[in-house]
Amino acid sequence: MQQHIAHRSVVPFVFLLSILAGCGNSSSETTPSDLEQAKGAVTELRTWSTTLAKLDSQGSAFGDQLDAASVSGQIAANAGESLGYALRAMSNAYLSGNASPYALASYMPKDFSGSSAGSIVQSGGQLSITNGDINGNTVNIVVGVPILNDTASAYTLVVVSAKVTNATTFARIDKGSVEVKYPSSTSLSDIAAGNYTEQPDSLAFEAQGTVGQNISTTVTNPVLFTGQIIFTAQRANNVHTGNPNPGHLLMSGEFKNNTNSFSAAFEVNMRNAATFVVVQPSTTVANENATHWRDIDGTLTFTAKLKDLPEAQFIEAFDRTAYDGFTGSITVAYGNVTIKLEDGIKAKKETGLKLTLTVTKDGKIAVVAIEPDTTDKAKLTGIVTVNGNKVGTIKPAMNSQALIVTYNDGTFETVTF
Repeated sequence: MQQHIAHRSVVPFVFLLSILAGCGNSSSETTPSDLEQAKGAVTELRTWSTTLAKLDSQGSAFGDQLDAASVSGQIAANAGESLGYALRAMSNAYLSGNASPYALASYMPKDFSGSSAGSIVQSGGQLSITNGDINGNTVNIVVGVPILNDTASAYTLVVVSAKVTNATTFARIDKGSVEVKYPSSTSLSDIAAGNYTEQPDSLAFEAQGTVGQNISTTVTNPVLFTGQIIFTAQRANNVHTGNPNPGHLLMSGEFKNNTNSFSAAFEVNMRNAATFVVVQPSTTVANENATHWRDIDGTLTFTAKLKDLPEAQFIEAFDRTAYDGFTGSITVAYGNVTIKLEDGIKAKKETGLKLTLTVTKDGKIAVVAIEPDTTDKAKLTGIVTVNGNKVGTIKPAMNSQALIVTYNDGTFETVTF
C-alpha cells in the first residue's frame, strides 16, 4: 500500500499523457459513424485534459484520501486484534463456571503471548471489561453471553458497545457482532476448559463504529472514520502459532480530517490468508521471499466533483503481483465513459504508464489504448478501436514531446504536452 501511495504523484501526469494519447484512430474499413465515435472519445479526453493537466493539487487530495483510508484501516486492524482477544477471553471466563469477577490475564486464549491486565465482570446476561489492558491498548467492552451456533463449530457474541484506545488512536463500536469458527464441532464448555485443543480457524467481525487519531504534537490534522466495519481473520493450514492472518477489511462510510471529508468504501483482501503461514517453524519472524509472500489487493472507491467536469466515480486500486512487484491504478467512470490509468513495478523496475479509455454509445464501444513502446519505454504508442476494429494510431512525433494521431480518413492531430 505504501508503494502505491508513494507513486500517487504520477496520477496527474498519467492523466495528462492519457489524454494526449487519446487523440487517434485508424482501420482499413471504417464507417463515418465509427470515426465520429472515435473522435468523440478524444473529445471526452480533451474535456478532462483541461482540468487534469492542472491536477497537482487535486492529485494530492486524492492521495490524502488514500492516506486517510490507509490510516483508518491500520487503526481498525490494531483495535480489532485487541478486541478479538478480549472477546475470546470473555467467552472463556463465562464458560469456566467460576465466580465473577474474572482476572482477564487468566482467561486469555492460549495463542496470546502479549501483556494483559484487568477484570471481566458478569452481570445478568452481559459480560464487561472496564479499562482493561491488552498489549498497551485500553479496552472497554460490553457483550452479550456467547451463543453456540447450530453446527456447534462456531459461536457468536453480540457487542453492545466497545472502545479501544491508546496514546495516539481510538476505535469505538456502537453495535456489532463477532463469530468465531473452529475446525470441527465442539462445545463452548470444552473450549473454555481446554479439552478442545484446536484454536479457532477464523474470526468474522461486523459493526458500526468510529476510528480515528488523537490530536498531538505530531498529529495536528487527525483522521476520523465513521461507518460500517467488516473484518475477518483466517488461520493458515491449521498452523496455530502467532496471530491469524487478516483476510478481509471493509470500511464503508465517511472519512474526514480538519480540511477534507468524503464518503468512500475502502477494501483490502489478503487472497492467500488461508494458506500463508505467518510464522515459520522454529522462528518468531514472519518470513516473506520470492515464493512466500502476502498476496494482497485493495480498492478505495469514492465519488468526486471536479471543477468544470461531471461528477464521477473514482476507484484507486493496488494489487501485489509478486514478492517485489505491484500494480496501482486509478479508474474514473461517469455516464458512458471509463478511463483507467495503470502503473506498476515488476522485478524492481517500473512497468510504465498505461491508459485505457472506453466510451459506450449506441451499441458501440470505442477504446483508446496507450502504453510504452515495446522497444523504447520512454515513448508512448497506442491505437483507437471501435467494436474491436482499429480506426486510428498514436505515435510519438520526431524530435518533440508531441504525439501524432492519424485517423483512417486521412486526417490527423498533433498533441503537445
